[in-house]
Amino acid sequence: MPENDLRLYDPEKVQVMVDGAAVTGFAPETFIRADRNVDQYAVEVGATGASVRTTVNDQSGIIEITILQTSPWARRFRQLEKKRATFATVCTDNNEDGDDGFTAEQSWVKKCHTFERKGRNNAPIIVRIETNRLIFT
Repeated sequence: MPENDLRLYDPEKVQVMVDGAAVTGFAPETFIRADRNVDQYAVEVGATGASVRTTVNDQSGIIEITILQTSPWARRFRQLEKKRATFATVCTDNNEDGDDGFTAEQSWVKKCHTFERKGRNNAPIIVRIETNRLIFT
């Protein structure tokens, strides 16, 4: 008989910290996304089929944070972009399986957002943050 395994996911248990402060005003869909710029490994295959797997040490990556137009962070991200300084970006998921997330000790705003306004809905703003070292926890 199959086990009745019902789990609960609460987006409020996902915390994103930028420059030491908690980001608020997330958009309702995918509000945080992080990905490395390159794969972790590369495979080289010789003429006779012999191959070698090489670790790629490039840990750079992109973090995308999607907030609502009315979020207090819309202005804060624009200010960080103008300062051109680096800052820490940390994400922690404290749901049932917990402790998933990432850290980027030195990150910077790569692209704040396109200026866009809609007649009805609160337009989402996608902020792209780049880092030289994206570590998944």
